[in-house]
Amino acid sequence: MSPCAFASQANAAQAYVLSDLSTFPFGQECSQENSLKLTACAAYILGAVDELSMSHAICLPMSGGGNSQNLAVVRKYLRDHPESWDQHPAYLVRSAMVATFHAVR
Repeated sequence: MSPCAFASQANAAQAYVLSDLSTFPFGQECSQENSLKLTACAAYILGAVDELSMSHAICLPMSGGGNSQNLAVVRKYLRDHPESWDQHPAYLVRSAMVATFHAVR
């Protein structure tokens, strides 16, 4: 059985309070980064990925690319979807990661 086979179900009606991190600069700046340096963008992405994994919203492979793969997935999503830069960064990271590493339900 996959470690993510028991993925939790979030209540869609639940309200969330998110940081007031500005969205456009996040999308613009993070989409242009390519290194593994721990920049503010990389730290934000990796923290959000950890939360998505711990909440079973995504199912990361037990072995694989790790941080470099996770950063590449989100950065590619940001480059491919500049029209979504008006969304909160947490939603952007979630959209990128769920599209790639959706949890088994």
